[in-house]
Amino acid sequence: MINASDKFDYYAQLKRIFTSKGFSVNPYREIDYGIQFLVFLDDDDALIRVYESKKGIKLDLSQVKNESIRAVLDEFAEPVKTKQVKINLMILLKKLFISIDKKRQLNAIFLIFAMTVSSITELISIALFAPFISI
Repeated sequence: MINASDKFDYYAQLKRIFTSKGFSVNPYREIDYGIQFLVFLDDDDALIRVYESKKGIKLDLSQVKNESIRAVLDEFAEPVKTKQVKINLMILLKKLFISIDKKRQLNAIFLIFAMTVSSITELISIALFAPFISI
């Protein structure tokens, strides 16, 4: 997990991670609201963008098409996303329970339970059927 003070610090930490795994990292170039840079592994390359806003720092992997580079990114990018979602969910739940009466709290609990079961069901169906899908 990366904790950075700004986009430049985030870049420096990403660069350390990539170079420790055998990648070459180009210097960053500033773009609107962030920076972008190229990473290389053998003959493969990927464009990585880091955006900074009032909400914080966001890693943009939409331009990464290479699987070996994506695998390295997924090692440390996923825990950041998961942690942020958990924090946001807890804040929303706390606000919800403070602002409503007991009857509505029960309804909220049932709704959250239903959404959780739906998400789990969707994940299981993807896990079961994904191996049979060919592109």
